[in-house]
Amino acid sequence: KSLVFIDSIQFMASSLEALVSNLSPEDFRIVGKRWTGEDFKLVTQKGIFPYEYLDDISKLNVEGLPSRDKFYSSLYESEVKEEDYQRALKVWDHFKMKTMRDYHDLYLETDVLLLADVFENFRRTCLENYKLDPAHYISAPSLSWDAFLKQSGEEIEL
Repeated sequence: KSLVFIDSIQFMASSLEALVSNLSPEDFRIVGKRWTGEDFKLVTQKGIFPYEYLDDISKLNVEGLPSRDKFYSSLYESEVKEEDYQRALKVWDHFKMKTMRDYHDLYLETDVLLLADVFENFRRTCLENYKLDPAHYISAPSLSWDAFLKQSGEEIEL
C-alpha cells in the first residue's frame, strides 16, 4: 500500500468559503456526523481566523477572542467584515471557549471537515456523471481528459 497526497486546489480552484456556500445542509454528511442542531448551523460556514495575530505559540493561551483589528490580513489588505467578526463571537460564546487554543482547534477541525465534505460531494458528482473517481487522479486536467475520452468514445493511439 502507498500513501498519496493530492492537493484539493488541483481540482477546485476556489476558496473554501465559496465551495462551502454551494452545498446544501444535507451535503454536509461528514460535518453532520460531528455536529447537529445549532452547533451544525454555526460550523457549516467557513470561519475566520487571525492568522497574523497568532505569531507566537503563547498566544494560544490568551483568553478571549482577539479584537476585530487583529483579524486584519496584509495578504488581502483587508479587515474582516463586521458580520463575520460577530459570527466569530457567536461561535466563541456558543462553544464556551476560554482561550485562543479552543478557537484554533475548532477552526482547524471545521476547516478540515468542511473541505472533506466539499471534496466528497465532488467525488460523488464525478462518480454519478462519469463513473470516474477524482481521488484516483492528480489534477482536474487528468480527470477531465479521461472523462472526455469516456464520454466521446474516442480512442487514442499510444
